[in-house]
Amino acid sequence: MKIEYDTDYLLQNIFNKKINGMKGLDWINWLYYDKEEYEDAIFKNTGIEEHQIISNVEKTTQSREFSLNGNLLLKETLNDEDFQNLELTDKNPILIHTSGTSGGDLSKLKWFEITDNSMEKIWVSGIRAIYDSSFLEWYTEPYVGKSNGSKNNNTNNTSNSKYAHNNDSKGAMVFLIPSGLQIDGVSKVDDNYLTRLYGFELTQRIAIALYPRSDYLIDHYSKAYNLSTILKILSLGKIAIIAVPYNVIMNWNNPKKLKEGFEKELKDMKKLTNLIDTNNLENLENLENLENSGDKKIKHNDNNTEFYNEYIKYKNKFEQNPEKTVKELQNRLKEKLKDAVLISGTTYMIKRQWDDLRSFMGWKKGQERLTNVYIGSEIGPFSATINKADNYRQYVMPLTIPILERKNSRELLTRSKYDYGNLLISKMDGYPIYNIDTGDVITLLDKKRIPKISGEILRANFKVNLDMVVKNLPKGDIIAGDYFRLKDFEIVNSKEITSCISDKFNLDKNNPIILVNSEKYRLIVPIKLEKDKATVQLELAQKVKEELEVCPIEDDLKKALKDFEIELNENITIEPKGGREELLKKVKSGEMPKGVLKKWNLYVINEDSKNNKKSNMDKNSKK
Repeated sequence: MKIEYDTDYLLQNIFNKKINGMKGLDWINWLYYDKEEYEDAIFKNTGIEEHQIISNVEKTTQSREFSLNGNLLLKETLNDEDFQNLELTDKNPILIHTSGTSGGDLSKLKWFEITDNSMEKIWVSGIRAIYDSSFLEWYTEPYVGKSNGSKNNNTNNTSNSKYAHNNDSKGAMVFLIPSGLQIDGVSKVDDNYLTRLYGFELTQRIAIALYPRSDYLIDHYSKAYNLSTILKILSLGKIAIIAVPYNVIMNWNNPKKLKEGFEKELKDMKKLTNLIDTNNLENLENLENLENSGDKKIKHNDNNTEFYNEYIKYKNKFEQNPEKTVKELQNRLKEKLKDAVLISGTTYMIKRQWDDLRSFMGWKKGQERLTNVYIGSEIGPFSATINKADNYRQYVMPLTIPILERKNSRELLTRSKYDYGNLLISKMDGYPIYNIDTGDVITLLDKKRIPKISGEILRANFKVNLDMVVKNLPKGDIIAGDYFRLKDFEIVNSKEITSCISDKFNLDKNNPIILVNSEKYRLIVPIKLEKDKATVQLELAQKVKEELEVCPIEDDLKKALKDFEIELNENITIEPKGGREELLKKVKSGEMPKGVLKKWNLYVINEDSKNNKKSNMDKNSKK
């Protein structure tokens, strides 16, 4: 019997009906495309011709331009007039929203309708490629077969490979998703069903619909360390896919984190039990408030008696011997996941995290069972490591038309003379949308055949639109990101700077590095000092500068570093107003988008000063 654990069965049913019959494109052939076949495919699959791209190459589209009316969509209940004013394509539309990384204002979120055409040609095609390739037992060598590329008129065929259309169960799937906004889910407007959700959750819902015979669990990040969640995962059949943030898996390897999660869940259950057992109106009202607060009552899978008995068994064992029980469940979880493929982005992982992840998943270095993906709400699935014999490079899927922008030059990805730059995407969604600015910087590794890019997708710098508490730092606009282009130099990957310094010095990991952009650049490094003597600070600051000069960073940055002032200061603060814990509560309850929780390795502060006549931040920072 199929096992399903779901946060919203109605929502999944919407996707099951929508995607039923959608097969997507034949992705197997993509692996063998040469450069010309790939270019033929992107024009054919999108329906946009090459001359249209060339004639519109200077046009830039911000995703805000084709976003729906967010003010209407933030209403919990829409009336028929609201629904008509949205001018949606589908009678029962699926709408996704962004995560709000640049600020916590819900009204600033961008919303997009996933039309039937976009669903099948972009989303289903891309998600099928990602998951089919992850299910395949070909981790050391690719599928052996001849290319049936566009020159053989098969570019636009629906999937017909034995891998894509094997309807047998391909193994169980585990998904963890962010808590939705308060208005997310399925609502009814007259005779229409309106679906709202994060773009991130959309991909998981599509995957569940594409593999209807597979057992699955889909739950929220906030439940990742609950006893019930761990036992649900263990109750599934053989697990083939686990699509969760990598830090969740590393926390599963932390006994303290699991113990805290188990204790919190059991404490919440006792509160609920006490309230239910009393026939007191006030307590019942408190129960309703508690359930609406985000600490919701555990929902077991229908009448799954076997799971319920297992839960009671381990609840009792944990209460008697917490440490032993946590260790037992950790070992069972490791064994359960040892054959699974992890689907995740790995941009921000450092060496220590890679080592921890390999340890828990039972991977040998170079034989990681991992599918690295790049998916954007505005553009859909863009690239992934769909060739398991080449698992360190993401293959760019021919579903949209990519342009690389750098130094005021724009070229098709396959024709660019640069190795990295800002990614622009053209796609068809009822009409051509040219050069959507993704705000991301990619690194091109191969363009002789189908383009391959690095798995590190970098966010171009942006202004933080969130109330921040700033202590012992100059006033000014706060700029965040991974990639910064200033007047005199570029910072291509801020993680490289942080990693380089943290390997040699006692860096305070709770605080980022700050680059003050003023008359003279000043780099504030949060290093913990044992002594507060000026001479010690001076010597250490010089050592930090010397270490940075041999880090794997760009030559123009190394040159600029010679004139940097280095300040060591662990007593700095740059954090959202109210604190991270308060933000976390609001995200869990759906009051704020999940993007506000993002922490960056480095911030640039453009210092406010009447005397600061130097404009260091390049206006064309993404170019």
